[in-house]
Amino acid sequence: MRRPEFIAAQSGYARGFLGRLIARIMARETFADNARAVELLDIRDGDRVIDIGCGPGAMLEMIAVQHPDAMIVGLDPSPAMIEVATRRNARAINAEQTHIIEARVEEVSDQIGQFDKALCAHVIYFWRDLEAGLKAIADLLVSGGRLAILCNPTGSAKTSSFPDSIYTFYEMAELRAALERADMSLILIDEIRENGPVVLIAERN
Repeated sequence: MRRPEFIAAQSGYARGFLGRLIARIMARETFADNARAVELLDIRDGDRVIDIGCGPGAMLEMIAVQHPDAMIVGLDPSPAMIEVATRRNARAINAEQTHIIEARVEEVSDQIGQFDKALCAHVIYFWRDLEAGLKAIADLLVSGGRLAILCNPTGSAKTSSFPDSIYTFYEMAELRAALERADMSLILIDEIRENGPVVLIAERN
């Protein structure tokens, strides 16, 4: 069943009560896949970690609990999602372990220092420019730093249900080439389920 465009638009930029509700539903639906991406990122205690497009902050919370010595930053352009994520992560924010910023990654790459690990889960579909987004992430990573991208590539089971006026899906070859142009090397592809989402792990050169 194809999702209505107004619902799909809330996934890319949540607004108001409906946006907050949809984001919470999506966070529950994708929790296991998100956990797999976090696992493959191999976060270590003491790492600086950034979640790009953090949405309602479920992964920020997960990382803070699993790695109490990590320093975590969440980025999201939606004020509605910043509100939800801030409430959800209040304890870690008060402890100054987690920081949440209302911004797109292209807007902060020269302002918030560098990171050991970066996470980008079901976000690349909404970027205006894939290569610019990946280059901004690369600029945030230390040499050897790692990025986990969780996404549905072109042809996976769910892509046909999302309107192409809102979502842009990519072939695996396109993603690999875009990562290489952003000075990152793809080192692992994990197919979570057959014909489903994948986790790509890339390393900053």
